[in-house]
Amino acid sequence: MSIQVLTSAPGGYVRFESTEVVGADRWRRTEDVRIRFCNGDFVIVSGRVARGLEQLGIIPH
Repeated sequence: MSIQVLTSAPGGYVRFESTEVVGADRWRRTEDVRIRFCNGDFVIVSGRVARGLEQLGIIPH
């Protein structure tokens, strides 16, 4: 499944396949979450976006 999400970077949207996600963790001491992909890349999303992706089963809890 292809997903497009708003990132925490200015003006940033990213599209990725749900099968590419390998993990997620809090980014520093903020509510932001870093989503890691199998190719080594990552993207930073807000805590709200991350909670939505968790509810959809895209990223682990």
